Amino acid sequence: MRILLVLMTVAAMSMWTGCKSDDDDEDEAVEEGSNMMEPDCDGTVPAFEDVSAFDKCVTCHDSTKTTAATRMAAPQGINFDSESAALEHAAKAAEEVEENKMPPVGSGVTISASEKEELIKWALCTD
Repeated sequence: MRILLVLMTVAAMSMWTGCKSDDDDEDEAVEEGSNMMEPDCDGTVPAFEDVSAFDKCVTCHDSTKTTAATRMAAPQGINFDSESAALEHAAKAAEEVEENKMPPVGSGVTISASEKEELIKWALCTD
């Protein structure tokens, strides 16, 4: 029985790390002079609803998820389930996706290179 309890605790703790970033300053804007790639903002910038990566972001970053467990430890208030919410954190999201901090390893969520490029272009080129 004790072994079962230990295994359940370890499993719960591994899920807890889900969408929590290693970055302590969640709301901090992308720093000036960052090494982040500059997207080509000429041409068509995808509309929010066409950025398929957001469908994956809401696995954790959804305003209807209100507990640490359902958000997989994603900080409250950082959501991507609406364009206005996504715009609030667009630059930071682009930076974390670019640096492969999001989605976090072990979360079970992955995004392709084209989804990553699409999200970054939307985040940094949307007026």
